[in-house]
Amino acid sequence: MTLDAPHGVRPEHALHARDDDVSRSVDLVCPCPIWNRHHEGAVRQRDGARAMHRRTNGEAPREVDLFRRQWCAREKRRQHGVRERRQRVHAIECIIAIHMDLVLASASPRRAELLKSAGFQFAVLSAAIDETARPAESPEDYVRRLAREKAQTTATKAPGATILAADTTVVVDDEILGKPIDPRDARRMLRLLQGRRHRVYTGVALWRLGAVRDAVEATAVDFSPMTAEEIEWYVASGEPFGKAGAYAIQGLASRFVSRIEGSYSNVVGLPIALVHRLLSHE
Repeated sequence: MTLDAPHGVRPEHALHARDDDVSRSVDLVCPCPIWNRHHEGAVRQRDGARAMHRRTNGEAPREVDLFRRQWCAREKRRQHGVRERRQRVHAIECIIAIHMDLVLASASPRRAELLKSAGFQFAVLSAAIDETARPAESPEDYVRRLAREKAQTTATKAPGATILAADTTVVVDDEILGKPIDPRDARRMLRLLQGRRHRVYTGVALWRLGAVRDAVEATAVDFSPMTAEEIEWYVASGEPFGKAGAYAIQGLASRFVSRIEGSYSNVVGLPIALVHRLLSHE
């Protein structure tokens, strides 16, 4: 028998039941993105007593169990497809990088935008490394080491290309401020920065055919005093997260920056003038 779709339900969304000698089951034609009690109630109301009787022990009908199992199977296939697509995208990025002369070893959209605005053509490959500072390591040595490690890691994915890597950190009272791990950490960093001067260091490394050249740029930044309410407002905006020192000078935090001495693009994350000099002497 065939259950007709009720008024307002598209035919392809309907449930089709069939009888055979072995068992009664329901072929579910249309995939359902989410299964919840609302869907079960809608199915019972739509099909009525003809197909959706509850079992005597109170468990969901056989048709509902089948619906759930088929939905779970579809969800597993979808997740597997997502993983495969990500792997294919990464493989394509590597192929593009091999055929590009310049590769930016960073997933930062800010660095990519700076490089693009300066007229450079490049491919992007992210580089995941351990960014933990070593004991007694100076800020200059810290960002220089990370930039070199990023360049070396990325060079294995795009042999023959010129690899540009960078790492930026904020320093106040000789403390290296990386990216905040939570809102409490972001508040702590902003309290350290407000109403005083700090320095931003970016290490830049250029890898070409096994040879690496690097340099470090430093910029002084003055922050205006910030009230507790302003700190809370800025943390709640979400902008501090993923940023060294818990702020983005090109964003909402620009209202708190009263003065800088040095390269503005360095504070954003990539000193373009320094990059140009390194590439010009390649």
